[in-house]
Formats: sequence, structure tokens, C-alpha cells
Amino acid sequence: MSPDATATDAMKRPSPVVLLALLLIIILKVAEQPLTKIVALGALLVLLCVIIGRFLRNTRMGRLALPLPVRAVARLIAGVIAVLIPFAMLAAQPQLRATYTPDQFATAREVTSQRGFYGSESDPAGNRYVWTQGNARLVFDFLVHKPITITFDARSAAIAGGPDAPVFVQVNGKDAGEFRPDPKNNGFQSFSLTFVPYDWGGQRSEVKLAPQQSFTPSKSDPRTLGTMIQRITIDKSQAWSTVARRIWLVWALPILAILAFALAWVARRYRTALAGYGAIAACLLGLGCAAAALFLLLRVGFIEQRTYLVWSLGSAYVVGCFAVAALTLPLGQPDAASVFQRARARIAQSRLNRVIAWIKATALSLPRAAEEQIATRRLIVRDLLALFVVAFGIRCLWAVVVPPWQAPDEPDQFTYVTHLAEQHDIPHAPYPNYPAYSKENTTSWDLTLLTRLSTLGSSSAPNLPYYPIAYDYHDARTYRGADTDRRSAAAGRASSNPPLYYLYSTPAYLLFKAAPILSRLFAVRLGSAVLGALSCVFGYLLAYELRRTRRWGWSLGLCMALLPMYVFITSTVNNDVAMDFFATALIWLTARAYRQHGFSPRLAFALGITSGLTLLTKPTVFPIVVVAGIVVLIKIIPALRTSWQFARTRLSALGAYAASAIAVYGPWVFFNFHYNHVIGFGMIPMPSFARFLGGGAVAAATLQPSSTMIGSSHPAPSFAAVSLWQYLQIEQHRGWPYFNAVLIKGFWGNFGWLDAPLPDRAFPPIIIVYIVGMLGVLAQLILQPKRRVIIALMLAFIFAQAFFLFIGVDYYHGYFHTGSEFGLQGRYFFPIIAPLLFLLLSGWDHLCAEHPIALRLAPVGMAALQGVALATVLLRYYGVAVG
Repeated sequence: MSPDATATDAMKRPSPVVLLALLLIIILKVAEQPLTKIVALGALLVLLCVIIGRFLRNTRMGRLALPLPVRAVARLIAGVIAVLIPFAMLAAQPQLRATYTPDQFATAREVTSQRGFYGSESDPAGNRYVWTQGNARLVFDFLVHKPITITFDARSAAIAGGPDAPVFVQVNGKDAGEFRPDPKNNGFQSFSLTFVPYDWGGQRSEVKLAPQQSFTPSKSDPRTLGTMIQRITIDKSQAWSTVARRIWLVWALPILAILAFALAWVARRYRTALAGYGAIAACLLGLGCAAAALFLLLRVGFIEQRTYLVWSLGSAYVVGCFAVAALTLPLGQPDAASVFQRARARIAQSRLNRVIAWIKATALSLPRAAEEQIATRRLIVRDLLALFVVAFGIRCLWAVVVPPWQAPDEPDQFTYVTHLAEQHDIPHAPYPNYPAYSKENTTSWDLTLLTRLSTLGSSSAPNLPYYPIAYDYHDARTYRGADTDRRSAAAGRASSNPPLYYLYSTPAYLLFKAAPILSRLFAVRLGSAVLGALSCVFGYLLAYELRRTRRWGWSLGLCMALLPMYVFITSTVNNDVAMDFFATALIWLTARAYRQHGFSPRLAFALGITSGLTLLTKPTVFPIVVVAGIVVLIKIIPALRTSWQFARTRLSALGAYAASAIAVYGPWVFFNFHYNHVIGFGMIPMPSFARFLGGGAVAAATLQPSSTMIGSSHPAPSFAAVSLWQYLQIEQHRGWPYFNAVLIKGFWGNFGWLDAPLPDRAFPPIIIVYIVGMLGVLAQLILQPKRRVIIALMLAFIFAQAFFLFIGVDYYHGYFHTGSEFGLQGRYFFPIIAPLLFLLLSGWDHLCAEHPIALRLAPVGMAALQGVALATVLLRYYGVAVG
């Protein structure tokens, strides 16, 4: 769509006030830090006052200048609110001591969630108590930065025949202490722990009870029991004591406000300068008291929702009122100019006024983008070559910087390549009698400290913080196993994957077959870097196809080339690289087919070939192929109502599309059925999926050889299938932190075995980019009809992929098929990286009035994030602190 085609629609833009209000509302919903929520709420209230003020100025009453003193009434209301706020703060002091019985764990307002407790019971003495499981958790709605005391009324498990063992207490993942009930005392005993909760972000504190030993009472009672809890008491008096000792600061606020008003009246009535200066001094004292109260609250932390809301907003409001009064009161005599008036006059006479005027003129003008040089095939080819060099170069750097095997599933993926190259065979059942992983691979893992340096996806901390200096790496660099040591039974967890990526990587492996194993690993990594760079080229083509300008192609291509997590994945050994490459190419071809007036058999043939190749990379890309197929049908079905000659051309195109896709993907389907007795898309066998849709039961899954994890060979236990409604409840219970970890942190930057994330301060700007970009997309959908079709197509790819990953993979293949979560990761969403970044750029570009500043700054910001990512990897693995 050319810019000229939408010149009229481009003038229709949403009000900045409305966009800002929507942005603040979204921040209120997604922000984790309570201070961020309070600031957003305060800004939203200020914005509401601005809207009301504009409304009053534009009303008929305002234009007729009726005798109603609007400004005087507004000032009076603001002053009354400022006087009432201190009393509201005194009434909103927190409840400092609260006791929770087991019956209240699931119903108390302060307990946001609880897990690991059995139902309440009563002993012969009438005591109500609850048994914990192996681990029990209570999440409370507070997170203070001062000491608190938690008291547990507990009884030893030895009373019921269990072990006499201590119970460890963790708060926010950190050890807070332990207690050990007397096994000879049949009564409940009180144990108090005083500590400062670890600040892990947000506004909640998680208290975890972990008995050192658990037990099963009998065969008739198969429960896993920990310890008995009668009640839990939380005392926050010590945390609030710093505020309680200075509560006079709140009492002083209305007194100082009345004193300032009285002195200002005296100064005006009797024209005395001393009273005028006294009024300003009283305002400054009130400002200091309110600021001190706010500072004390922030030092205490989030102690209670009502307290935090009233004290923070109230204190900030009173600070603002006293500040405005001090700046606007006459400085001395009643007819003297105020501080604000004097500063305004000085600015008007200085050069700063001209600078401010220039900034306003520049910001408000926002001229439209100048016309680009007409794009020729030669210029586009030159752009593509330059973009490939940039993308490939940064990936080569990452391929060398990322330590060997320190990438998700890289050991399994490389094992697949080794199996193909050394044994000339695609892994399939029956599996040969070789180790699950070759001896050469496992030896290299030990020499490169894989298990000591990485968490391998677990929650435990690694043994080594980074590569030790006092270690001889010569053996790791030069190790080369014999040919017999390179044989494996299959490819571990990658055994069921389609073979396309591994067939592509085999020549790079064979080229260095006689070299050490790390040389072969880095050769395969460079092959991945080639595919990753080529996917950025197709991102350029997609943006150019949709907007017909080279500037758009460069912006999207460079953003893909520099996005840290995408660079990391596409510079390591992983079949995601081929999946992302073919998915991006397929999305470009689909957009090209949809925008063309006709639908040629040649383009249909290219779509079919690319669809088949995409399916041969990884089954999780299936929804991209489905959306492409739907677009093909949309192009063909309307033609069937026209003349037979025209319809025959479209039908031939449909035949070319279907035949080419089947010819490419069909052999793998027959291979998979012949050896593995599976008909489907690898991860989701079609027979069991049909039973699932029909409401049939799914048998408990058994562990296949492809599910073997490093260092583990235990079979999967039996399970109870989870319904779709239960799954949706589980996802709702996880809330924003889970989706933030998967869709934001895992998509933009969490390196290694997902144990080296970007710094926390890097993610709030990314969330803002998302929010503003989506607001711009929403504005285009509402105000620019000519762009709705393309935006809808990009959204279709995104929503189809997200729906399939959550419902088809995480729910069906995970909870329903195996009884536990699949474990989604941000990299699974990389097939839609091009349409996602395109929509974000489109939203920002629209809100910037089609000015090229958004397209120019996006790659710059991505390059800055790339630098932060490289510094993160250097610090995590080499202990090198940059900056």
C-alpha cells in the first residue's frame, strides 16, 4: 500500500489525550511495581482534571461568562481536599497484626493465593489444623522493606508417626529461618521468625514451608504429609514503627495549611510583608512534612493496599498543593510578584524562551516524510546484500561469544546432526543399541563444564557463576572422539523432529569431520547464522511489500537483525532457525499473493514449496501454514463464480499449490508413519487429537526415547487429564508475571539455558514500546480503513500462532496429554517475529504522523539493546563487567 493511497486516511488520528489515557490504564493493569501503579493512577487523575477543565472551557456556560467563578470554585475544592487528606491518611493506617487460621487461607483478602495445604481437620482436643504437603506456599498482599515477624503455631509430624525434622521457611525465594516442634509435646507450639522480606519486585510476599522430610501415613492414606499448622500470625508493627513515631507529620499538615491561609489573608488585609513571607514559609514547611511522610512510606514499602494508595497519592497531592501555593503567593507585599511570575519573566527575557519556542514548533510541525528515491530492483538487491552482511556479522559474533552447549537444547540438536553425519540415518524406531548421547558429546560437555555452569532449565543455581580462570581449557578445545565414540541411539529430545534443518547442517559438519568436536559445533552454528541472516532479508521484503518504501524494509530488517534473543537463537544449533527462516519467507509470499490482483501458478507453486519446507522444520509452525492456505482459498474461491477460463486458471494454481506442498512434506509423513506409527504433525498425532476433539479419553503417556533428558531416564508417571476450563483457570491464576516471563523476557532476552536474562530495567521500555505500538495499530484499525486488511492479515498470523502454542501445545500436548505443563518459551513465537515487529513499527509510525523518526530510531534502540545483551552474556559466562 503506497503512502499516497492513504494520504487522506493518514490525517485521521486519535486525540493524544485519549491515547495517553489508554496508555496509563494499560500501565495500571500490567505494572508490577506498586509505585509505578500509583504514579500512573496519579497521572490519570491529573489527565482527568485536564479533560474536565477543557470541557468547562468549551461549554456554553463558559463562553457566556456567567457569574459562576469556575476558577475560584476549583481552587476552593482543591483546598478542601488538601485539608481532608491528612485525616484520610490517619484513618487508612494499616492493620499491623493479623492471624490466619487454616479455614481462612483460601478466603482471607490479604492471602492472594495458597497451595500445598490439605483440608482442615480437628483433633480430639478440638484444635483445628491443617497438614502441609511436601511444600506449602502462602502469598500475602504486602512487600515491605523493614523487619516483620511471622509466628507459626505448629505441631511435630512425629506425633502422627512422621519424622522428627525441622521445617524450613523461605520468603520470596530466600531462607528466612527454620523451626522444629518438640516431638514429645502434643500441643501446638509457637515459633516466631523476624526478618526483612527479600525485594523480588511487585507487591506480594510468598511464604514457603518446606519440611526437611515428608512421609506417607499408610496405604489407606497415600497423602504426602509435611507438618501440622494451626495458625499463622503476621506482625508488621516493627515495619510501620518508623512512620508511627513520626505521625505528627500528618497532624501538622492541616495546621500548616490553615496557618498559611491565615497569614496570606493577614498580608492582604493589612498589607504587611512579614505575614506574606510567613505564609510562604508555612507552605514550605507543609511541603516538607508531606514529602517526609511520602519518603517514610516508600522506605517502608507496600504494607497494605489501602494504606499505600491513600498515603502515596495523598502525600503527593498535598506536596503539589503546598508547592503551587508557595510559588503563586505574592513575595512579601500583596501587590508584589510571586516567585512563579518572576521566573516566568526571566525566562521570557532569556535565550531559553527562544529554545522552548523552537522545541514547540519542531514538535508540533512533524513534517511528513520526504519522498524516497524510486526503488529499483538494483537498489533493493543492494539493500538486501548489505542487510545480510550486517545480520550475518552480528550472528557470527554471537556464535563465538556464546559458550559451547550454552543454548536451549543445543546438545540434543547437535546430536541429531551427528547422528545423520556419522550414521547416515534419520533417527527412528527401532532405536539401535547405542547410548542416548554419544560418548564424544558427553565428554565434551564435561570438559566445557556444561552441567556445572548451566541450570539446564532447572530452578537451582549453577555451581559456577562463570568460567573459572584457573582451568585448563586445552583439552576442551582439542578434544576429538573416535568414530565409534560418535554413535548414538537417536537424538535425545530432538529425535521426533523433521529432518530438514539437520540435513542442511550436515555439510557444515562433514566439512570439519576430522576436526575437534567444538570446531564442528561452531561450523554448524555459522550455518545457522546464514539462515538467521536470510530471515532478516525476507523481513525486509515483507515490509517493502506492504509499504512499498525502502525505509520500511530497512527498519524492519534491521530490527530483526538486532533483536537480542532472536540473534542468540539464530546463532546457535537449533532447528528453530530453519523454522523461523521458512516461516518468514512464507508470510512474505502470503502477503504478496494476497496483494496481487491475480494468483499465478508460479506464485502458487512457490507458496506450496515453502509451506512444505516450513512443515519439515518443526511442527509448532503449523498455524502459519494454515493461515497461508486460507489466504490461497480466499484468492481462488471468488474466481469460481466467474468465467470457466478464468476459474480454470485459478484451479490450476490451487493444484500447483497443493501438489507442491504434498510433494515436499508427503515423504516425511510416510517415513514417520512407517517407522514411528504416527500420522500427524510430530508433536500432535492425528488419531489422539481426533479422540480429543470427539471427547474421548487419552491414555496416560509413556516416555519415548526422544523424551530422555540429560542425566535422566525415569519414566513418566500416570496422571489425570486436565480439562480446558481447568487449564484456562490455571493460566488466569498465573497472571501477568507468567506471561511477562514468556512473551516479554523470553522473547526479547533470556540467554543461555534461560538463566541469563537482560537486566530488569531493560524490560519496562520494551513494554512501553508494545503498549504504544498496539495503540497505534488500534487507531489505524478504527480510523484508516484502507490499512485494515493488511493489519488483519498480520494479526491473523500472530493470533493463530499464539492460540496454537497455548491450546494445541501447552494445553493439549502438555496438561491434557501428559498431565503437566509443556513449558512454553519465548523463542516458540519467533515464526511471527516479522509481522509482530511490523505492527509495532506501524503503530509508532502512525502516531508520529508518518514522520520517519520512528522508523529511524527503532533500529538505533534495537542496537542499544543489542549492546546490553552482549554485556549480559559477557558478565554471565566470563565475569566481565562492561560499564
